[in-house]
Amino acid sequence: MKMGRQVIKYIAIYLGLILGYCVFAVISCSLPDQAIKRRIEKVAEPLAEKGNYPNDIIDLTPCREDNFMHALILNQIYCIDRSHPFLAAMRADRVGRSMEQPAELLKLTRNEYTDPPTSYARYWHGSTFLYRIFLFFTNYHTLQLILFITSSLLWLIFCLTYYPKAGLWKTIALFMSWLLVYGFVQMFSLQFFPVLAITLLTSILITKHSENRRYISLLFFITSSLTCFFDLLTTPLLSLGWPLVVWLSIQNDTKNTLKDRIVPLVSWSALWSLGFSLTWFSKWVIGTVTLKRSVLDDAFKTAIYRTSAEYFNRFEVITQNTNMLPYALIICTLIIFLIVAATHFNKNGFRRSWLFIILAILPYLWYLLLANHSYKHFWFTYRLQAITIAALGMFLLCFKKDKSRKGLANSVGNQ
Repeated sequence: MKMGRQVIKYIAIYLGLILGYCVFAVISCSLPDQAIKRRIEKVAEPLAEKGNYPNDIIDLTPCREDNFMHALILNQIYCIDRSHPFLAAMRADRVGRSMEQPAELLKLTRNEYTDPPTSYARYWHGSTFLYRIFLFFTNYHTLQLILFITSSLLWLIFCLTYYPKAGLWKTIALFMSWLLVYGFVQMFSLQFFPVLAITLLTSILITKHSENRRYISLLFFITSSLTCFFDLLTTPLLSLGWPLVVWLSIQNDTKNTLKDRIVPLVSWSALWSLGFSLTWFSKWVIGTVTLKRSVLDDAFKTAIYRTSAEYFNRFEVITQNTNMLPYALIICTLIIFLIVAATHFNKNGFRRSWLFIILAILPYLWYLLLANHSYKHFWFTYRLQAITIAALGMFLLCFKKDKSRKGLANSVGNQ
């Protein structure tokens, strides 16, 4: 009976989320668009001048911005037919098919197109609807500033929440895992921001409610669905793997058995996968029914293509992604953690350290599964390895004795 109530609860939450996404999309698509279009027109030319992938921050491939997707998102916003908001939300139309999306956006804003729009219906495009609301009130560059400020505040809140439970070195390990995949690029990116924000928010809530496993189960189900709604398949696994590392790093070995840690990791991974898959499948079904064409067929064909490895070896995908990492800096960081652990060695760290190794391989399982996608988009999918770097740091810190400060009651066992 208790299990039945839980299933009903999850079904109700799932249906509520899907309804919420539809309502949110319709509200966004119903907004007057004169001011929105003016603001997009002002930024179209600068984006076109920079091209698809500018290196405005650091002149490195791993640091490049994704103006291709920025322009595509703005293209979709510009093309929304507010007279039919629900159908517009389901279609997610854009104009132009070339690989130079900033140039396509400029042509669109100059009315140089007579071709019919192209539908991009297999995604929810939640970020498109969110940014359309922002562009109703402000311009593109202010929107980027808002994203930067929001992500900075989330990082600050996370550190202030996590540090009292885990201590300085683990806080440093998590921060470095983000820094070493050039995560600062995500902070003002329309494309990359949603996963970063959801990951940090999930981690904050997990840290605050680390003992409430039922709450965390529900949290992973909801945040996986939100990831699917807002993200365009950039690094969605971050919203699972990184929070799992956070949770495991603040568990007390004296209170929890090995089973007490393995079962939650497996069950939360399953719930995350279920929420992510159901949310995506729902869009395909709703799109097929409302648009009277097979979005399902298009989605399944694309899924087969994205998981294929026709002209490369699957293990080359891993090489492509690992080559984006700053090896020297990562090795130096891990050596520092090793020295810290060695100087305050705790042999009891072996009891749980290997669980971090399991979490560390999650990105590579993702690369092997979504081989084609991870091979073609390696220059941003490589950021999934923030999970690996965080997990390896925590693995080493498992062997560090805790100096036992007041207020570290929930710290990882005797670290």
